[in-house]
Amino acid sequence: MDMKETLRYTVAEEDLDSTGYMSPCALIQQLVLAATLRNKEEGASKGNLKAKLNAVWMFRRIKLEQYLPFALGDELVGYASGRTNCETEYVLRGEFMKDGVLAARIDLVMMPVLLKGRNRLTCKDIEPLYTTSPLNEVPNFKRLLTRDVEYTTEKTITKDDCDKNAAHFAFHNYAELVCRETGYWDGEYRMLSKLRIDYIKECVTGNTIKMGTIPRDGGFTVQGIHMDGKPCFNAYCEYKAP
Repeated sequence: MDMKETLRYTVAEEDLDSTGYMSPCALIQQLVLAATLRNKEEGASKGNLKAKLNAVWMFRRIKLEQYLPFALGDELVGYASGRTNCETEYVLRGEFMKDGVLAARIDLVMMPVLLKGRNRLTCKDIEPLYTTSPLNEVPNFKRLLTRDVEYTTEKTITKDDCDKNAAHFAFHNYAELVCRETGYWDGEYRMLSKLRIDYIKECVTGNTIKMGTIPRDGGFTVQGIHMDGKPCFNAYCEYKAP
């Protein structure tokens, strides 16, 4: 696969959580940055998208795999794939190498939507912005199935939880919800080895969502719904000893 170096990053103290290792939220943020920098360089930055089409990128789903833990001072080299054109959405891949070894990978699906009204655009609308052709090397992946769960906890979205510009619940903060629901910070450190999140219906400041969790296939299914019963997100995660 044609992977291009896009980022060099040193794990900082603010990236660490109570486990002493890089938090899943910080890891996702930096991996997504590594993945999308190539997209930016090839013409479809969020700034260009807004200026030319008054549109923004919206994440549809992510698939994270972590193979090694990240500690303070670790030097990470980030790489990005070319884009896969799926007609209504794009798939990108980002990777982190540590000491020459693949340490983490994220595949992400994103789609362009108009800033006003959030109406969807298609890849055909976006392709003229690019200076390169799609490589179509990263496979798409399906949405998670909805399960029957009991919704036992709630989360009210605050301003601090949201993106600064759009006032929507930040995509990486869903990982914190999943980790809290599944006991990531309980007991000794376990590495979040697999994480899938499907973003279904956005949250904004003041929204309250209800969540439920069930064990499944050696991991956990986590689902969130809005107070009106409409789905908010689906997730699946697995842990392992580092």
